[in-house]
Amino acid sequence: MPLFGISLPILLPYLEDTCVPSCIPAYFRYNERESQKNREKIAEMQYSQYSRERRRTPVEPLLKLPVHRPLLYHLAGKFESLTDGWTHASRTLTDYELIVVSSGTVYMHALDKDFTICAGEYLLIPPGERQAGFKPSSPQFYWLHFLCREPGPEEDSPLLELPAFGSLPKPERLIVLMKQMQDCIRTYGDPAENDYLCTGVLCELKNQMHHSQLSIKQDAGKQIYLDIIDYVKYSVNSNLLVRDIAAYFGYNEKYISHVFSRIAGMPLKQYILNQKIEHARALLTDGNNTIAEITDLCGFNDSHTFMRAFKKATGFTPSEYRNTYAARLTNYYYAVSPPKESPDENQEPAAPRPIHPIKNSDF
Repeated sequence: MPLFGISLPILLPYLEDTCVPSCIPAYFRYNERESQKNREKIAEMQYSQYSRERRRTPVEPLLKLPVHRPLLYHLAGKFESLTDGWTHASRTLTDYELIVVSSGTVYMHALDKDFTICAGEYLLIPPGERQAGFKPSSPQFYWLHFLCREPGPEEDSPLLELPAFGSLPKPERLIVLMKQMQDCIRTYGDPAENDYLCTGVLCELKNQMHHSQLSIKQDAGKQIYLDIIDYVKYSVNSNLLVRDIAAYFGYNEKYISHVFSRIAGMPLKQYILNQKIEHARALLTDGNNTIAEITDLCGFNDSHTFMRAFKKATGFTPSEYRNTYAARLTNYYYAVSPPKESPDENQEPAAPRPIHPIKNSDF
């Protein structure tokens, strides 16, 4: 029996482990004492591995969601495994599920194939599909369940077209939006607003994928552009300069800057700074790091430079930003209370009782 409109089977895969406070994503988890040289070496290895995996990735099926009216929000939350042996449960979905991985890797079989979903990537599974984990891991990801309203016989419905799987150009933006959606749901809980917030998350996902693919298709330097995007993404923790990127790929500094700015519509130096700020946003709203630690994790030379750049980009100091966006909704767990006596056939079964969400997974 559903509780507050939430079906218990939806929550079962997340009951196998416990949510804990969010931590630094695995790609950026470095010890403060590591040298800059070691960091760059680690980033280079991760980038090379990611590039090989991306080139092997086939074209994913395209899902078409009718959006003539807002999507129907069902449930959302954040999951983080405590152990390395977690595997997603096997089940058949009754609604859409969006999974956005913030750290670690999720190994999921769905849509008749095996997906390896790394940090910064997503998977969207339609209802009626069977999903199951096929390899243990220790991931951290955000998840959202929703349904589409079917159009009437005389209604023309615009379609939101999305690949089932993809790499997000700006995963931090989508994650922050999902956190804000969860916070609004917890604070206000208006069903109509929940539907619009859910629709906004999917629109952000669509816009990221659409504009990224569009700009790439229109330029002959698309592979250089893609490689730069990937390299910056996995080197955001270092004091990255344009000349470092040019030297890594073996191009002239002016040429690589020109190719990038022509496709992206902004200078490469500005893009690097934007990625550092986006990473800082994620750390401020999804972790307990000090400002000094975040300065180091985002590759700034000192805290003063970081705070000045952050305030210029966001209008907030890092502390103000953390205090403003610190609250969010986390997983709620439910348990069924066993009956004390033999149930009466004419009596309704006991409703599941809510267990308070894990407090230490809040900001």
